[in-house]
Amino acid sequence: MSVTTSTEVELKYAVPEGVPMPDLSGADRVVRVEAQPVAHLEAVYLDTDDRVLLRARIALRRRTGGHDAGWHVKLSAAAGRRELHAPIDAGDPDALPAPLERALRSRLRGRPVRPIARIATERRGAVVTTAAGGRVEVDDDLVRAEDVAAGTRRAWREWEAEQLDEDGGAALAVVDAALRAAGARPSASPAKLAQALGGALPPGSPAPRTIGERLSALVAPMAEDAHRGLTALVVDGDPDGSALPALERTLIRIRSLLAPRTVAGPAGEALSERLGVLAARLDEARDPADVAAVADRLLDDEALGTWALLDGFAPDGPAASDPA
Repeated sequence: MSVTTSTEVELKYAVPEGVPMPDLSGADRVVRVEAQPVAHLEAVYLDTDDRVLLRARIALRRRTGGHDAGWHVKLSAAAGRRELHAPIDAGDPDALPAPLERALRSRLRGRPVRPIARIATERRGAVVTTAAGGRVEVDDDLVRAEDVAAGTRRAWREWEAEQLDEDGGAALAVVDAALRAAGARPSASPAKLAQALGGALPPGSPAPRTIGERLSALVAPMAEDAHRGLTALVVDGDPDGSALPALERTLIRIRSLLAPRTVAGPAGEALSERLGVLAARLDEARDPADVAAVADRLLDDEALGTWALLDGFAPDGPAASDPA
């Protein structure tokens, strides 16, 4: 089973009651508007009991209906969101496809995922093309959602505008202006999942007060970089030879932060040693044929313990409890 990847660049809008979708054929520089069939989308969003994916701003869903039915993983990216897509196994529709499990393995580490939200969407859409050739899909969504844990149901209407190609940036700006002029406003919710959960995304960490907390705050974004680098390595390989060195540099930066033992303490020292083992495994790759094997070694049972330590790192050296 293969995984396809794409970059999602979209804008979401809150719509006042009774506001109709504007006729975009009259918008500046628009040359064609193609109405799409009404689609009924059913999505189940999944996560671990402790919301490890949600905390990392990763969405995992299984969706039926529409042109892109299947399993989706949405990841943060430099621009927009990176989406991984895999088909649903008709014989076992609840089974997370192996390539997606592998892409998320450093996060999940064998823990099961369960439904956290169910979202049904009635979508009326159109594809807008501008004179410059850029294309944007504009959708008018009626949404019904259930927060599984809380048993809470919510319903709302929203508009979406999604860039469909590399030339769609200017077209997206044209559509954005037309939708705002019609009364739409940028949505306060970053995604349907967040709105389904009542905005209940896991809280961020409190402001660091001790040296140890500051060190952990410095390590955390680098740990995210390491996870993203590993995911890219697993999904894409290393086609241009940049992924492995970038991941290795990230591990080196983390180890440099952990070098002062009086600050990082025994926990930091142990983590540094284990990261050194991962870095050595990266160094084993000497040609593109080695990449898959190196990625597998970074996801083996022993290595997963290192990823767990990295996520849960809490310095406990003598200086860690001192006021900063």
